[in-house]
Amino acid sequence: MTQPELTPVLLEEVVDGVMTLTLNRPDKLNSFKSEMHAFLRAALTRAAEDAAVRVVLLTGAGRGFCAGQDLGARHHDSEGGAPDLGETIETL
Repeated sequence: MTQPELTPVLLEEVVDGVMTLTLNRPDKLNSFKSEMHAFLRAALTRAAEDAAVRVVLLTGAGRGFCAGQDLGARHHDSEGGAPDLGETIETL
């Protein structure tokens, strides 16, 4: 058993070949943001490269699994206009 790794937005634990990844923004119903994507991508890469990991379980902290993309976390353009939500699709 490994110690849980704590990041601001993702909890990671491996026990008996099962990697549990917990989205950890319960106050925002685990809505997804860029930082969470980066941590999740890195954790999935570690799982793929670790022969001891046989299963990945993805869950969410609190009462909701994931409310989707956190639109409030998107950056507004320099003129204060609406954020480019297409950027999320293109880059993530």
